[in-house]
Amino acid sequence: MGKEAVFELKQSQIRPVIAPSFELPLAVLLLPAIQEGGQIDITIEVGWVKPSLADSGELELVLRRGTVVGPELLRSLEICQTQAISSLVHTVPVGGGIEEPLVLTIRSLNSKAIVTGPIRMKASVR
Repeated sequence: MGKEAVFELKQSQIRPVIAPSFELPLAVLLLPAIQEGGQIDITIEVGWVKPSLADSGELELVLRRGTVVGPELLRSLEICQTQAISSLVHTVPVGGGIEEPLVLTIRSLNSKAIVTGPIRMKASVR
């Protein structure tokens, strides 16, 4: 493995966040300048619960390159009955030559998710 970047918040380090119906930035990971031609292995973990009045929880996780409205790299709809730690693994090509943020956003159309942590995002260049 080459360069690596990690964003991590333990459950005790965050206040619960109700996922809104729009994409809300949850974490940003700044990748160091890397040469084009490689791959970036990304792992994401987000702990969350369903609100007490919801029949089930729904959380959409979106990973974007550059900004909160940048190109979409990954989208996943997660569902739980009580609580969950959503784990995603994805590989993307290197953008090339500049520092580049990866932005993780959350949303839930009917606010059927509360992010409680932990939140962990790791990117490794190979």
